[in-house]
Amino acid sequence: MCEGVLLRFNSVTGDIISTTVSPGCAGYATIGVFITLFTLMMLDIRLPLKRAWYIFLFGLAGTWLQNIIRIVVSVAAGYYWGAEALASMHSNIAYVIFPLWYTLFAYVYLRQAGWKTIASKK
Repeated sequence: MCEGVLLRFNSVTGDIISTTVSPGCAGYATIGVFITLFTLMMLDIRLPLKRAWYIFLFGLAGTWLQNIIRIVVSVAAGYYWGAEALASMHSNIAYVIFPLWYTLFAYVYLRQAGWKTIASKK
């Protein structure tokens, strides 16, 4: 069973920082939240099935990418500000990055659904 990858690096101040990037860092919870939100959007504002698959795959790839960005930002925080900053960033950055990503995704989704025409009909 994979328990993760141990990263060891020197910070700017020369301290050695160790952290483990585990399978949980892949953001399974975030992917689950994305799938749930996508499903709710499909129930409310339907897309044609073929277009929905493309948008879903785009969203899944973007969610995976934002998890990688989260790890990179956390390690960068550790490099510049130390192990405590890495831990703090790791715990909190998802609350910033995911909503930003999902806002962009929702914009793309609603554009594909023709949301301007839906809003003008009401």
